[in-house]
Amino acid sequence: MINPQIVDGTTGIAPTLDAPDQTPDVGTLVMNSDGRSKFIGQSASFQWLRDEINGYLETRPPSPTRLQASEGFPFHIHQPGEFSALWERLPPKDEVAYLISCFQRHIAWNGSPILESDLSSILDWLYDLAGTIPEQQSMAFQRLALVYIVLALGSMLNMEVAADDPASRCFYKLSQECLVSGKFLVHNSLTTVQTLSLMSKFTAYAGMRDLAWQIRGMANRIMLAMGLHRDGESWNLSEKDLEDRRRTFWEAYSTDVLISSNWDRPGGLHPDLFDTKFPKDFDQGTGFEKQRCRMAVLAQEALQESLKVRSNYDKLREIWHKILDVESAIPFQLRNRTALMFMVSKYQTLAEVEANTPPASTNLQLVFQSHDLIDVASTLILSMFRPYFVHAVQAPDPAKSVYAEAYLAVIERSSMLIANLRSLHSIFPLISTRHWFFWNHAFAGAVTIATICIANPGSPLVDQAMRDLNSIISLYTNVQSGVPQSLLKRNLQWLLELRAKGLENIEAFRAGQPSETISPAATSEETAEHLLLVGWRKKLVELGQRDAAPFTENCQETDLSGATFNVPGFDFLPQLLGLTAEGSQFTTEFDSMDMLDFGFMPE
Repeated sequence: MINPQIVDGTTGIAPTLDAPDQTPDVGTLVMNSDGRSKFIGQSASFQWLRDEINGYLETRPPSPTRLQASEGFPFHIHQPGEFSALWERLPPKDEVAYLISCFQRHIAWNGSPILESDLSSILDWLYDLAGTIPEQQSMAFQRLALVYIVLALGSMLNMEVAADDPASRCFYKLSQECLVSGKFLVHNSLTTVQTLSLMSKFTAYAGMRDLAWQIRGMANRIMLAMGLHRDGESWNLSEKDLEDRRRTFWEAYSTDVLISSNWDRPGGLHPDLFDTKFPKDFDQGTGFEKQRCRMAVLAQEALQESLKVRSNYDKLREIWHKILDVESAIPFQLRNRTALMFMVSKYQTLAEVEANTPPASTNLQLVFQSHDLIDVASTLILSMFRPYFVHAVQAPDPAKSVYAEAYLAVIERSSMLIANLRSLHSIFPLISTRHWFFWNHAFAGAVTIATICIANPGSPLVDQAMRDLNSIISLYTNVQSGVPQSLLKRNLQWLLELRAKGLENIEAFRAGQPSETISPAATSEETAEHLLLVGWRKKLVELGQRDAAPFTENCQETDLSGATFNVPGFDFLPQLLGLTAEGSQFTTEFDSMDMLDFGFMPE
């Protein structure tokens, strides 16, 4: 639909105000009996439309001796596997059932593109084959690929073995081989998108987050090719097909938007370009999936605005308020009391927090879902407001900056991310270390908090900022022995250097010495009174009673015996904080490993 308001008068084309908005036809959907489908838009080339009307769905078999390049790309597998050989790699059914239970307990709480009952049906079907060759081999390969990637994730989150257990890598490779053998780029199905979505999740958990983003993009392309962005009611699909398509779309869409937001890259469809409804089961259970998807839609809006060459601060503020509205609608049982104690802009006292949140739970699903919603919202706000925070923090008094609202919101969300991680780890100390994004996002919050101490050592907020920084450093230190990813170890070293520089600047400022950093903030009585007037300083002090002791300037050295680090010198700091115009000065050695092989990157 065309919005007449976007027509600029300088173009010489007057808007036709009397012309009604048009709702175009949804296009053509072609479905094959084996589950493959293809979507063609209403205004597609006549050649494409003719082929689809005639029922052409690329069913010609490939050469039996050579895999077509387009079918094997991007996985570095030169020949398709034999179905019987790949089927024989399935573990015994009881072991498979256990790994699937690990997947359901430790991964599916965050959304899954496939129902547990459907996964069980596929598994029963595969075992009933008993090694025989099925008639529709391409779909059989893809179903086997789906099972193998579920086993890979289940193995990675199996708390009976180490997080880097080699079995997960083996299942991952088998899933790749099955996808290629099933010609997934040619034979598109829901199973294709579901498998790629879970493969993207696996590579993210395995520390291959660049590849995770690329695989997610591939899943989205296939999703669009299948027309999942148009609601299936238009084609009178069966209830089962309709719900499966909706579920697969929303899992793929929401995760793509959120991971793109983390990368600060364009991603996802604009909300005007899809009309797929939520699946009905989103109204059941805890309501987590619906809240997460609503947050993803707002994340897409924020990306669309923040990535413009000239973004509009007021527009981002509008999106921020929409995020707050969605947060206010989170079901009571999914509210995280510990993190919301730090939401000082909304809750004036601890009593208010307790009245609006449930007591701490030990239900794993509820705990992780409540912490994830805090993580998603806070990371989104931190990401879209961080450029304005950087601008404000360099002012003599950030609280009086034109971007003061963004500055204070970023500080609040940074504290919430750190509190969120501390809360999660206190309830589930073992499994929490395997969910990387909580740790990475809390690290982002800690870097932001450190910025206050370094760039504004005279700020009335430095005491609380240093307490937050000390708390996450303590947490990172305590989990070093149980965390396989070297990224967390490197992040700890960065935090230690940030704290050291922050303490140095605070001590220098209080001693009346000039600071070496950007522009120290004034600590006049007027500044303190201004913070008190807007309510932030008072609330931070009230809620800061959880850590009532002021930070110690002579902090004890953290015991890192046995730990080794390889990090750049301290001159990386201005680029890390975004406080220079030159941009990043780092150079990273290019790993010669063939990235298209999707092999495991060395930690």
